[in-house]
Formats: sequence, C-alpha cells, structure tokens
Amino acid sequence: MSRIEHHSEVARRLTRVLVVDDERMVLRATRRLLLSRHPDWDVLAASSGNEALQLLQEYHPVNVLVTDLNMPGMDGLTLLNIAEKCHPDVVRVVHSAHIEAFGRATLRELCFELVAKPAGAHELIATLEAACGSASGSLRAV
Repeated sequence: MSRIEHHSEVARRLTRVLVVDDERMVLRATRRLLLSRHPDWDVLAASSGNEALQLLQEYHPVNVLVTDLNMPGMDGLTLLNIAEKCHPDVVRVVHSAHIEAFGRATLRELCFELVAKPAGAHELIATLEAACGSASGSLRAV
C-alpha cells in the first residue's frame, strides 16, 4: 500500500468534528470536553463562519459540524445553509442559546439536532456521538 493510499484510508476512518463558536472560552471548553471523552476524534475549532468554511475545505472530510447561531459576521444559519449546499455529507448540529430566535422549524430543516445552551456535558456528547454515527451510516442530516 502506498503512502497516499494509507493516508486516504486513515482519513476515511477518522472521526472529525468541527466546532464553531465566537466565544473562545466556550470553543476551548467544548473542544476539551470532546477530546476528554473521545481522544481518538480530530476536533477542529473555528471562531467564525468564514473560518469554519475554510476548515471544511482544508480538512475534508469533516463528519460533523456543530455551530453556534449568534455570531458576528456570518451567523450560524448562513453557515448551515452554505454547509448544506457545499458539504452535504457533513452532519450539522446546532449548539446555541438562540435557537428560538432563529426558529426551530427552520433550523430542523438544516440540521440533525438542536442542543440548547447551556447543555450538560452528557447531552452534548450523546448528541455528537449520534451525529458521528449518522455520518458513518446511511442516515444523513434531516
């Protein structure tokens, strides 16, 4: 097996999660939480929608995108819409205190699950584990 084939095989098996939040403390805490429960996951962090889109391109494939909604510049709803069109295989999860302001029905069309902040560690981990399972199986974001 060549080095390139080996690298692509590893990339296919790796669970990669991209967390997007403009609050750096939340971003660091979420990343630490995920890695403490799943040290085998590759957890990427972005502090803006534009940075998230760059990481989605650079680190393809990303299995799960988990995003806040209320962010300066590109909000989470815009990011979800772009991700749905440009990266349809990425399972999308909303983790935000602003779910009601954006409308549950609208968000449900764009994502796998909604997790309201503040969420307990168990709820967030369970949701992302389910999303990762959905990314590797036949179920896709709804």
